[in-house]
Amino acid sequence: MSSASSAVWRYRWLAPLYDGFIWCGTLGRMEHLRARAVERLNVRAGALVVDLCCGTGLDFPYLQAAVGRTGTIIGVDVSRAMLERAAARVRRAGWRNVMLVQADVGRLPLRQAADAVLMTAAAAVVPNFPRVVREARAHLSPAGRLVVGDLDFMQGSGILVHLLNGMIGLGHRLAHHDVRRRPWTEVAAADREEFYRGFLYLLVFNVAPSQAVPKVPA
Repeated sequence: MSSASSAVWRYRWLAPLYDGFIWCGTLGRMEHLRARAVERLNVRAGALVVDLCCGTGLDFPYLQAAVGRTGTIIGVDVSRAMLERAAARVRRAGWRNVMLVQADVGRLPLRQAADAVLMTAAAAVVPNFPRVVREARAHLSPAGRLVVGDLDFMQGSGILVHLLNGMIGLGHRLAHHDVRRRPWTEVAAADREEFYRGFLYLLVFNVAPSQAVPKVPA
């Protein structure tokens, strides 16, 4: 079974539990990361933003606040089950500027360059993180930015540390991820931020001039 096929199979049964598991597994702290990640995208109203591994659309409210009604959000995920939940979220909110695409994030079927690309809670999930970073940067406009946010084991000791680290370990095992993986060691990021003693982190990439894709005139 290919990596993409395996992910589709796993998230078919994880999808109904995903939102609750993420919130409980981080005690709501993931919302801080999402807000900060969108802030680091540095986009304005009217921007086109691609949300890689968008899942059930948990990033969408933050992206909507950033790009406004005149902006566009393209959510990409390999799992139809996750995209169905994202679509339901979009319908409930009445957003008319969201497009959902089922695709491998390592092979983006996008024709227009994006102002920014976001990926949260997925860096440790994708099998080839460097390829995803290269692909994302190749679809950015010259001034574009890629921001990746994810979780890692919290440093230190105490009940809270053991609780959160235990939840991360459980999540990795349920999804058959390598708990020892450190995606940020696989690429060279322009900047890295940590929160809650390393429990959450951001990687920020500016587009390389040689990789920039000119915007297609409207």
